[in-house]
Amino acid sequence: MLSPAPPAGPLESECTGMLKHRFTWALFWVAVLFSSGGLHSARAQSESGRRLSVEFEIMLGNVRWMLAPTTGPLERKGLHARLDSALLGYLGITARRYLDERGITNTGLLRQVHMLQVEFKAGDFTALATRLQDLAKAYPIDLRGILPLTVTPERLRVGRKLYRKSCWSCHASPGYGREYPAPDLFRTARTEPRREFAARLIGGIYGNFYTSMENPFSDEQIASLFAYFVHDKPPDTK
Repeated sequence: MLSPAPPAGPLESECTGMLKHRFTWALFWVAVLFSSGGLHSARAQSESGRRLSVEFEIMLGNVRWMLAPTTGPLERKGLHARLDSALLGYLGITARRYLDERGITNTGLLRQVHMLQVEFKAGDFTALATRLQDLAKAYPIDLRGILPLTVTPERLRVGRKLYRKSCWSCHASPGYGREYPAPDLFRTARTEPRREFAARLIGGIYGNFYTSMENPFSDEQIASLFAYFVHDKPPDTK
C-alpha cells in the first residue's frame, strides 16, 4: 500500500498558488482577445482586418521612431501629426468596420482604441507603445507570400523595375530631418523589423497631402520590392 504524500510546505503551496493564479489570468486574457476578434486566424483575414493589423504595426513603428533619441524635431512633429490622424481619425472607423464584418458585438477592441487615444492625448508615448505592441500581437498581419522573404532573380528584376517606376523619384534623395521625410528604402528595409517594413509597404505612402497614396502593389510585387531593397543596391550607386 502506498503511503500518503507528505503535506506541501509553505513555499511549495505559495508557488502552486502563484502558478494557478497566473494560468487563470492567462486564460482570461486569451478569452478577452478572442471575444473581441483578436488572435484571429491569418487564413480568415479580411481586407478590413488586414488594414487594422497594418495600422497597429505602423503606429507602433512611428511611436518608436518618435521616442528614438536620434529623431529630429521636424521628424517628430511629422510623426505626431500622422499618429494624430490615425488615432483621432480613421482608426476607430477601421476597427468598427472590422468588427461589423466579423459580426462581433463585443466592444473590447473599441475600448482598446479609446485607451490609445487617451494615452496619445496625455502624451504618454511609453504606455502607447506598450498597448500598440500588445495589439499588434493580438491582431497579426497575414504576411504569407511576403515573409519569410524569399529572394529569386525574378523578384530582384521586378523589384528593380518597380523601384525605378514608382519609388525612385522621391526616395533617391532621402530627406531625413524634414517633417515628412522620404526615407532611404534600402537602409530602412535592412534596419527596421521586417514585419514593420512589410506593413509600411502594404499600408501605402504616408507623406503629406500631395504625396500620400494607397498601396498600388500586389503582395508578390511587395515581396519583390522587399527582396530588392534587402539584397541589391539603388540604381544610382552602380
